[in-house]
Amino acid sequence: MFASMILAFCGIWLTNMEEQSNLSGKLIFEQTSNQGADFDRTIITNADTTITIELKDGFWKIPEAHDYYANFALANALFMNMNQSRYFIEIDTKDKTLAEFKLLMPGKGDASSSGTLIQTFANGKVLDEVLIGKNTEDNLYTYVRKKDDNHVWLVNNDFTLPQKLYSWFQQPLLNYAPEQIKTISSDFNGQEIEYTRTTNREPYTNQKGEKESLTLFADVFSFLTFQEVVPEENFNPEEYPLHRDFEITLFNGLVTQIRLFSTQEQKTFWAQIKISANRLPTRGVNDYIKNNSFYYDGWLFKLAPETGYILFNTLAQKEQ
Repeated sequence: MFASMILAFCGIWLTNMEEQSNLSGKLIFEQTSNQGADFDRTIITNADTTITIELKDGFWKIPEAHDYYANFALANALFMNMNQSRYFIEIDTKDKTLAEFKLLMPGKGDASSSGTLIQTFANGKVLDEVLIGKNTEDNLYTYVRKKDDNHVWLVNNDFTLPQKLYSWFQQPLLNYAPEQIKTISSDFNGQEIEYTRTTNREPYTNQKGEKESLTLFADVFSFLTFQEVVPEENFNPEEYPLHRDFEITLFNGLVTQIRLFSTQEQKTFWAQIKISANRLPTRGVNDYIKNNSFYYDGWLFKLAPETGYILFNTLAQKEQ
């Protein structure tokens, strides 16, 4: 009986060793790739936060952000890496610890030692659980291990992932190059302010004939990002007594209406956005509105304080 137990133990140990050696060349998210048609959720956990990306109503959404839309480019890059990354070679860790490869479980060490845990699911069933560590010095490979396995492997893809929740939102909120903007209008103390130009090489001119470059103001829209997002029904405008309305019209006819809410101290800013077209839009503008308006309709977006301050005060200060 004792001999049988030893033989059984050895058999299990040899099987595990063989399984480890046979990982070379295999997909690290093998089950996810095999069940790609049913794959519907991934959870990304790092030292700072947990991000869930879940397939709902045909879109990848983020439950931690009221089911707002996930960044398509980031999610697509992650899923492509999942579908292509393979175990390259097992590392002889010698006297090194998992912390040196940044492969401790999130929460088990400081941020410099813990990795990023990626878990994939299909219909509530766990498919793969892989811990992503740091890159090699030449940035050609990434250290990884399975969640319940301390064997360290190199994989042939870079799994550098954003650490903050807002980086996974569909960003940027607006992306208008300064030369695209034709007209900027606002309401200040009940008076309509308008700066416009006929070509993108000219400065803006207001109703008084005064010329302004508005460079700082216009540059904000070249990559306007946001930090938080809430549905309209969860937003209380009474907490933000100050507000300003803007309208940005591009040369192609796209019109963006922005209502900006602020606290009395002007330290917190939320934006409500609607896109439409003027009477003479160029070809493709109406299709753009149709394909993108749902990113804005029914949502409010928290802006960085510096960005919100520029938008809230630039035009008003020029009119004083």
